[in-house]
Amino acid sequence: MKLERELLRKIEFFQKFNDDELDKLLSEESFFSFYQTDEFIIREGDSNNCCLFVLIGGEARVTKLDELGQAQEVGTLPQGAIFGEMSFITRQKRFSSVLAATDCTVLKVDPQALESMDSNIHILIQQELIRLLVLRLDQSNTRQARKDLVNQELVSSIRQMHKRLDGPGL
Repeated sequence: MKLERELLRKIEFFQKFNDDELDKLLSEESFFSFYQTDEFIIREGDSNNCCLFVLIGGEARVTKLDELGQAQEVGTLPQGAIFGEMSFITRQKRFSSVLAATDCTVLKVDPQALESMDSNIHILIQQELIRLLVLRLDQSNTRQARKDLVNQELVSSIRQMHKRLDGPGL
């Protein structure tokens, strides 16, 4: 268990957990799941699986169905990634699919199993989820602000070109 604990300790999400709390998490064998390459970890639209996942080993692909129902890759998840948090919190259907890009080992946190665990672990997971979601929201806002700036510069350039074309002598 010491090796697994050290592996979790390398993942930022678990850095505030003490050894006892990590050991309690790791004592639940049902928390570990293994997926082969190209196997679904999460399926878009699934409402029966509200677990939170931590990618312990391997790499995964995130896909989203387009308007024709074709899966489009929207990103990759490296070792240490946390995913599935939105359905874990809201208990709503999955918004995207996650497939194993390589053989993967995940720590799977079931909301019902979490309820039976020590309240400190429950609180730490909630705090880390809040931190993670705030970080992702900040990153999303930064990306949107950059897009807005590029759009403003594009509109300004188009206006300048339009003024030149409509200028005297034309």
